[in-house]
Amino acid sequence: MIASAAGLTDAQKTAVAHTRGPLLIVAGAGTGKTRVLVERYRRLRTQGVPAEQILLLTFTEKAAREVLDRVELEDELPAGERFVLTYHAFAQRFLQEEGWLCGIPKAFRIVSEVRKWELMRDVLLTRRPPHLFHAQRPYERIAELLKLVERLKQELVSPDEFVSWAGRMVDVEDPVVVAQREAALVYRDYQQRLLVEERLDFDDTIYYTVQLLINQPSVAARQSRRFTHLMVDEFQDTNFGQSRLLELLAGPERNLCVVGDDDQSIYKFRGASVANLRRFRSVFPDAAMVRLEQNFRSRGPILRAAGRLIALDPERLEKRLETTRGEGRPVSVLTATSVTDEADAVAAYVKTAIDEGRHRPNAIAILLRANAHLHNFARALQRIGVAYQVSGGRGFYQQPEIKDCLAFLRATDSPDDTVCLMRLLSLPRYAVDPVQAGRWSRRARDEGRRFFDILEEAEDGGAGRLTMDLRHFAG
Repeated sequence: MIASAAGLTDAQKTAVAHTRGPLLIVAGAGTGKTRVLVERYRRLRTQGVPAEQILLLTFTEKAAREVLDRVELEDELPAGERFVLTYHAFAQRFLQEEGWLCGIPKAFRIVSEVRKWELMRDVLLTRRPPHLFHAQRPYERIAELLKLVERLKQELVSPDEFVSWAGRMVDVEDPVVVAQREAALVYRDYQQRLLVEERLDFDDTIYYTVQLLINQPSVAARQSRRFTHLMVDEFQDTNFGQSRLLELLAGPERNLCVVGDDDQSIYKFRGASVANLRRFRSVFPDAAMVRLEQNFRSRGPILRAAGRLIALDPERLEKRLETTRGEGRPVSVLTATSVTDEADAVAAYVKTAIDEGRHRPNAIAILLRANAHLHNFARALQRIGVAYQVSGGRGFYQQPEIKDCLAFLRATDSPDDTVCLMRLLSLPRYAVDPVQAGRWSRRARDEGRRFFDILEEAEDGGAGRLTMDLRHFAG
């Protein structure tokens, strides 16, 4: 189907024209969903909807800025404040205005990743749960526990609910059950410490917003009157808490438009679930659905190859992308028996293509599913002398020895960086007992002093070596 004179396909026009009631737009990759959102916004404005009554939520600040820039460029009508925000930015604003109703201080702060780590460390050192705490390795479960707390909040599970659930588990001799009960108490203590410091994490902002809207119907009604039209980008990446937030904000008018593609869900590690697309159709059974299937980005062979692969997912929503760019060269498939062999084969293909003049080096890209796969391909290219540039990869910086080097540099520049100093103290060169390091850290906080200064005063060979090394390196 050729785009219309106005620049929109028939499906895009249908999505733009639907401004009353719930709407699910299933937008395949490269089908112009951002254009549809911007055109929908314009249409609402021309229908007389004030800009401050339209709420458009995105997942990232970058996406919010992109949409806002296009909205401001194309909205020719006078406007007050425009609300194009991330979920968490919206929730923060909401709690600053209404959070006092559920005990959230108006001046709350978002807790840093460093402080989250410190708080969880303090909980473990205080409670010392037998199945989660080991004196010789006291910090090895911190990241795991923080991830558990994050997922519980995303599922709207409160500390008391988790404690109650864990308490009902029958097999009290099972180590897994005992660990669950310990984790529940750790969650409760951690959350109490956060609130004492008047801090929230990002998942808290969604959690407390949802709880307030549920428990205070008058507040929910006020919000639905304030924002009469809601639009949501990348709906497939919502977690349960975010999905519930949208349902509560929609109010009785239910002017909620979500754009999503189950084939592009990339935030499952953050609790996102494409089940929310199906949940939307259950919560709003009368919702209209529009499929955007005109791909403006890729040629035919790529779309067909991708389509055959994703079609194996039995739970996907039915759609078939068609290209507007015609045909191209067929897709070739390379198979290998191991990850190393795969990387070597790709590197050899790249070198041959460059040596034979078939492709310029800067015209070749290797796309990887995850940063963890980066080092195999980097080493394969290095072995055969092919220069490369990493874009957006963090695999190199996730290697333990690189993290140690960066921690040393950061501690040299910022001697009050407790997390970096704690990491360095655990290195074999310094070998400081982690429990003792935790005591020094708490002392520094209680006395309002730099952790570095406490280490200098400590009668401990490892701590002394570290402070001397840092001073020597700093010159």
